[in-house]
Amino acid sequence: MITNCLEVEADSYINPENGKIEKEQPFYMASHMLYHAAKGDRVVVNDWAFLLAVATYHTEIPEEYMYTYMYEEEQNWSRYSGNLKEAVFSIEDFVFTEDCYFRVLLKKEDGNWCIEEDAGRINEILSFHSSLPPEERLNSPKLCFGMEIQKTSDTVLKKLTEGEALVFGLLTDSHYVVNGTWGDTLANINAVNDKVGFDGLIHLGDLQDGMLDKKMCRRIATKCISDMRHICEPLYMTIGNHDTNYFKGNTEWLTEAEQYGLYGRFMDNYVCREKQNGWYYVDYSKHGLRMIFLSSFNHREELRYGFPEEEIFWIKRVLKATPSDYKVLIFSHDAPLEELDYWASDIRNGEALMNVLETYHNMQGHCVLGYIHGHTHADCVYLGRSFPIISIGCSKCEYFPDKKPEKSIRYERKPDTVTQDLWDVLIVKPEQKKLEFVRFGAGEDRCVSAGTKVWAHRGASGYAPENTLEAFTLAASMGADGVELDVQLTKDGKLVVAHDEWIDRVSNGSGRIADYTLEELKKLQFKKTHPDYEGECRIPTLREVFECLKDTNLTVNIELKTGVIYYKDIEKKTVALVHEMGYENRVLYSSFNHRSVLKVREFDPDAKLAFLYSHQLSGVAGYAKMNGVSAVNPSVLCTHLEDEMHDCLKNNIDIHVWTVNSEDEMHRLCKMGVSAIITNYPDVAKSICEEEKSGV
Repeated sequence: MITNCLEVEADSYINPENGKIEKEQPFYMASHMLYHAAKGDRVVVNDWAFLLAVATYHTEIPEEYMYTYMYEEEQNWSRYSGNLKEAVFSIEDFVFTEDCYFRVLLKKEDGNWCIEEDAGRINEILSFHSSLPPEERLNSPKLCFGMEIQKTSDTVLKKLTEGEALVFGLLTDSHYVVNGTWGDTLANINAVNDKVGFDGLIHLGDLQDGMLDKKMCRRIATKCISDMRHICEPLYMTIGNHDTNYFKGNTEWLTEAEQYGLYGRFMDNYVCREKQNGWYYVDYSKHGLRMIFLSSFNHREELRYGFPEEEIFWIKRVLKATPSDYKVLIFSHDAPLEELDYWASDIRNGEALMNVLETYHNMQGHCVLGYIHGHTHADCVYLGRSFPIISIGCSKCEYFPDKKPEKSIRYERKPDTVTQDLWDVLIVKPEQKKLEFVRFGAGEDRCVSAGTKVWAHRGASGYAPENTLEAFTLAASMGADGVELDVQLTKDGKLVVAHDEWIDRVSNGSGRIADYTLEELKKLQFKKTHPDYEGECRIPTLREVFECLKDTNLTVNIELKTGVIYYKDIEKKTVALVHEMGYENRVLYSSFNHRSVLKVREFDPDAKLAFLYSHQLSGVAGYAKMNGVSAVNPSVLCTHLEDEMHDCLKNNIDIHVWTVNSEDEMHRLCKMGVSAIITNYPDVAKSICEEEKSGV
């Protein structure tokens, strides 16, 4: 099959010693682009007025480009074979004896200069004959990624059963090079998209290294953009510092108008943009979401990383005009704070931007779900401001732990293994104020939630008899986000909701629950803690609680009461009822008996679990991670070991704190960023959480 795809430039030469392009050599013309050839392919000379030599480059990747901070000056990760040192210019066909990359070099047989008109005729002078049809030359996923494609897709599809969501392929810092891993990344994104169906793709900057001339810059960027748009549209992009084609003093940098023409114009049929600026927004009205994309680099400024004042004024206007029931999600290439960027001593107008965003976020009823950026080539969830700031590791295959922000996470990468790739499926759940990052390749899944939830302890037990339908109904009416309750087994094996193993404290009876049948317990009143409360207040079954809360969105934290009496089969029965009632995605299982918590997995491997504890546990985050548990439920006292709590937050371990009845503690824990406050007074806690959000 003949492919007319070669391009050459006059006045260009290939140095036989290193295989690199040299300019101002009028007797020659050479291809600056490197082309891929398979064994058996050949280059044919059609015009014998020209003589041909071919430089070949091996497909083995030099490790220094992956494991040290180094950018190859020609954006070429193939290794020159040195064959031009002994090559003779010829009119003979050049046949490739192995898979490789190549450049062509020509000169005239009569010894005259090569001119631009000659370069324009290159596909008349030469033709490239491929042994494979084009469709077979396209990348398909490597075998090493097969299980990862399935696992990622299954995880995403499971999470999509948990409510309204938007799903995006999310990647950054791909740094396209010849013989790099871009083709594998594309194949993997395409395979996952085929299974889950993205609502769009998001690339957060640095498509390439930015060290070549404008012509090559445009060619590479256009190819990468076309590759992504072929997989899925819309494609949203932020412009990275390398994308401006300014790196290591490159003088052929792109103007703002050229950046817009290359990276922005194609999006204008589905985004809102003023003029030709690099910042814009898009709305998903059905989901109540506004996504804002920012520009964060200008090499002509003294502080190159940062945000122009015009952009700050623009975002103020955009936020002011944002519908009141919308959530906001921010994207940029670089971080807004210098402590999150190894390369920046300061971020131009970074604090001004954060002030605008935090002022908006802290207004009653407003919410910034998070700020997502690339550039750092590392993972981090920063919780030091009003909303989370999340950095994404680079899709480029690299691993060097230095030159990264403090406390960020770097994952070891190796070619031809799952760790070669790194990108995320971003699941946005505006109603739940939740961002799910399902990692493909090197790294771990992350869940980032905006704001502290309020869970009613045994229902609204400060106002109604604990663990009764009356207390749970009251909690829902007070705006609680969830309820915490306790489950035990009766003498006849029924699941009932009660805290104490003995009923003396809460009812007009006495003795152990385990010694009563359900029918016998139902004859008693369970309002001894609130004797003047109207109604009979009977002990509820777990089924009755589920029926009571079925029309709400409340989370149910089930504490398995297996610490004093080990009720046989309580885990199995509880899980079975949860599934029967359709509460799988609304329930968290916890217990002081951690073996009981882990036993739940025998009946639901995907169950959400939490370890309850009331004593000072050291290394609680590591303990939870070691056991595959996603949350801990410490007492208020335990949270005063703040290093332990911050370690949990850093490791994406949710923290649900009990029993928080002090307003001072509520304020403290909201500031800390715990996932949920478990309290007898959900109305008070909701008010304080809103106060913290509004800055009152």
